Amino acid sequence: MKGYDIIITGPAEQDLCEITDEMVGRHQKIAFTEKAISAIGDIIDKLATTPFNNALVSDEKLVTTGIRKVIIDNYIIFYIASEKDKTVSVVRILNFRRNWDNLL
Repeated sequence: MKGYDIIITGPAEQDLCEITDEMVGRHQKIAFTEKAISAIGDIIDKLATTPFNNALVSDEKLVTTGIRKVIIDNYIIFYIASEKDKTVSVVRILNFRRNWDNLL
């Protein structure tokens, strides 16, 4: 089965930088941060083969956009999978406590 190409959007890249900075500041442990960021990367990599296994967001305004979500630890990865283009676009990676519906 041919995999989907992964596209990380600018906002998602910025989210990863902010997550990294926040984790390093809070835990003061680079190894912990690397492990957490690696786990997020592993989930994103899996989306290349199984992009439609995760649920669409339940927000009525956003469901028509095709945004799906997957949860990893304290974070939600939001993405759009395109069967036509064979791509997975990671839109945002947000802490589950944030008011994410205003950020998508």
